[in-house]
Amino acid sequence: MVKKHRTRYLLLLFLGVLILLSPFGDFTYQSTKAQTEDPVYQYFLPYFKQLTGVIPSTSYYITTTDTGYMYELGCQLGTRDAESKGTQDSVTVLDFSYPICASDGSFGAEFFGAGPASLNQVSISVKYFASGYYNCTGDDHTSTLVVGVGTNNKPFSCSTAAKATAHGAAWSAMVSEINQWMLNEGIFHQVQAYGASDIELGWNNPTLTRAWITGYEQQEENFFLHFGDAAGCPYEEKPWYTCGSAEWDIEDVWYVSWGAPSALPLPLIYLTSGVHAMQWAYLSQYSVAQHGYPMHFTGVFTQSGACLQFPGACSGTENTPEQAYEQLLYELNKNPETAQTLRWKTDIRWILASEINSRGFIFDEFSESTKQNALLNEISILEAALSSELLKAESRTLIEEKLERYQEIADNIELSRLIPAPKLFD
Repeated sequence: MVKKHRTRYLLLLFLGVLILLSPFGDFTYQSTKAQTEDPVYQYFLPYFKQLTGVIPSTSYYITTTDTGYMYELGCQLGTRDAESKGTQDSVTVLDFSYPICASDGSFGAEFFGAGPASLNQVSISVKYFASGYYNCTGDDHTSTLVVGVGTNNKPFSCSTAAKATAHGAAWSAMVSEINQWMLNEGIFHQVQAYGASDIELGWNNPTLTRAWITGYEQQEENFFLHFGDAAGCPYEEKPWYTCGSAEWDIEDVWYVSWGAPSALPLPLIYLTSGVHAMQWAYLSQYSVAQHGYPMHFTGVFTQSGACLQFPGACSGTENTPEQAYEQLLYELNKNPETAQTLRWKTDIRWILASEINSRGFIFDEFSESTKQNALLNEISILEAALSSELLKAESRTLIEEKLERYQEIADNIELSRLIPAPKLFD
């Protein structure tokens, strides 16, 4: 009799485990972050396992041309992956700011006040970051990193379709050159480069944005990561919304984020209300309805690191990578036609002037870079001076006082100029 009861108990235990692991064994989780409508999230257990298995990476707004610093940033990620259990798969976007179309016909990026700098300098910065990552993974030979070589769709000096197309072509050629260098160096098996663009609907019109992509696709082998927004786009609760300004429509947003052959969406999911995730899920439903196939998302892009650097600058847009991942995965998996897993979580932060330890490179094709970068040059010079053991105490005190002022000015400039007030679409 005891044996019979034991057998029955083991059978019931086995069946219970099967039910728990099956799609019918769901459980309810209430998000700790307040949502617009206080939705109740229901997750399947395999989904929860997948959610917790993706480690967030750090992305950067690049404000320096210091190659040694770029190497150190890559090394930090490589060390993290080497010390983490198992194989890691990450993405890091290096955002070099808006495109530069120089009067002499050359191209570059603005570097958020540290430039303008040439495409050659962008390439060098990425290579140092990639080398730092590869070398610091040590005996970890399986973890991988995709570096998103980032710009955005602000027009400025690239304000015609011809210039936007030419810049896109040059950017893609640079990405190809970086990948070829990685292959030649023997590190391509762990580090690859994609293009990347922070395409935001309020920054430019769809004509110029599409023109850049047309140029980018002249190199047929390259992907680019769309890490921008879907501002104003509809979602299930508000299907009458229209995307962006009157110039944009939902088809344009679909094209620049997924419809173009080179485009892979890594959307910004900033809003703690969950609306950003709802908008992107609705776009995937649109893709199914209008094009017969859903958008496949590579992951989520957040800015909580940047928000922590400037307390009070983010109101309702400080999703953590985990919260954004949870929101988008939930919204996508509500609909069987758009259900999917997500590969990456990445969170962006600023490289502040106070973190830069040495003067960056200056390139002849942008002869005005020294003038435009005067503040950061001063900071670099003073920080280098403080590292000298021969500096007298009196001078050290004076330099520290000046440096504190320079750093406050630089930080405030970055806050005012580079982190605009959020636009909430709730």
